[in-house]
Amino acid sequence: MFERIKKHLRLFSNPVLLIDRDAKCVYCNRKNFCKTGTSLLKCFHQPFVMHDNRVDEALLIFKGKSYCARISPFIENLFVCELFTTDNIMRMAERTDIYAKIVPLLFSVDNNVTIVRDKLESIQTMLRRDNQPDYYESLAALEKPLVKVEMLIKNISEYINMCLLDSDKDVIDVRELIADLQNRVNDTLASRGRYIYVFDTMDMLCISANKRHLIIALLNAVQNAVYYSPMDSIPVVTLYDERQEESGERMVVIQVENDMIVSVDENGNYRYELNDIHTGLGIPIIKRFAEDVGGKVIIENSNGKFRLSVKIPEYRAEIGSTYQFNSSGAVQYTVEEMQIINVFMREDIFFYGDYT
Repeated sequence: MFERIKKHLRLFSNPVLLIDRDAKCVYCNRKNFCKTGTSLLKCFHQPFVMHDNRVDEALLIFKGKSYCARISPFIENLFVCELFTTDNIMRMAERTDIYAKIVPLLFSVDNNVTIVRDKLESIQTMLRRDNQPDYYESLAALEKPLVKVEMLIKNISEYINMCLLDSDKDVIDVRELIADLQNRVNDTLASRGRYIYVFDTMDMLCISANKRHLIIALLNAVQNAVYYSPMDSIPVVTLYDERQEESGERMVVIQVENDMIVSVDENGNYRYELNDIHTGLGIPIIKRFAEDVGGKVIIENSNGKFRLSVKIPEYRAEIGSTYQFNSSGAVQYTVEEMQIINVFMREDIFFYGDYT
């Protein structure tokens, strides 16, 4: 019977352990994850007691990694201990209405932050007109953290929308969109002494994706490249297509590369530093976008350079298709898309302060 139990537990993709009443491992479905006889008692974040008549959850820290442990009574003083990572929990949460419950709260916070920021700008205008620089500077100091809060809320909202909604997809000329965003980003960063360079193919490269989500992913990638690179460096966005060796599928590749801020300690070791502390949502948003369109993200970090590549299946109309791709020569944005671009641009301005 025990062999049948072990065979069943091996079907689980996440780590599952059989433990006894003293929290010692009797069996683990993953080889080399937890040895038989290993005590998990001290791994629980708080003192934990096994219960015979209920399922319990607890925080368990094992080999330096945090897990949610779900412990269920089994047979003969044995308990099934399922371990879930944050990624596991997030995927399960997406299959419930948890995000739908968060959206009204975010909307309320976002709305009030916008009201406060607008009032702040009105007061600053009045103080500038009345020539009261001291009060003006004091209020100006509040504006940067307020913009960062607004950006955080926007990014959380966009990530939730990617998870929550079945988004409509358009056929998008990525080359045209990136060229337009480059102009907008560089116009904003010019007064701060920064800009990005785009190297692309002369051919039209199309993908099927939600345009708003693509814009959010691109802005996060470019913004990270600018923020986490030396002031005298130029982040480079490269756009090209390639054929996958295994499947033969053609992929559009958007690659963002930047130098990293490097310092050397007293022992001659290199340290990579960040210019500022941000939300940490950039990479998850980019990965989520790529997954939604059947693509993938590759991150490389070597020799003082950081390279992020987003690979997306290329859109190619079938032979005989009546679909017409209309290119007006200018990228069209909805009001909502322009709003999120403006929020990103505003944060860029405040990030560099008064640098010129």
